[in-house]
Amino acid sequence: MAIESFEVTSYKLDDEKAIVFWQGVQIATKGHLLCTGNDYRFIVFFLSEESELPLASYMPEYKLAAVFAFEHERESYMELLKADRVYACMSTHNAGQNLLTIQKPVRYILP
Repeated sequence: MAIESFEVTSYKLDDEKAIVFWQGVQIATKGHLLCTGNDYRFIVFFLSEESELPLASYMPEYKLAAVFAFEHERESYMELLKADRVYACMSTHNAGQNLLTIQKPVRYILP
């Protein structure tokens, strides 16, 4: 089980529609948000409202996590990133714990 968190030091929003391949599945996106820090990457892929959201995942060997959100949630993510400090949390054990937060992670709650 791998658990990691990092402070987001930079981010980039890309509004371009694209087709991405994630864990062998082709997914049509409506843009993505790339958050980086301490050599880690956390990507939020935005999908249409009709889409079924794939499960989030973290691949520690690539220092990469991805979550999927509906397109209407983009503004909420951008508002979150206006905070003084934002942290990305990633877990191979519980995909629901892959998230962005303004609270510094102290520990993870495991099921």
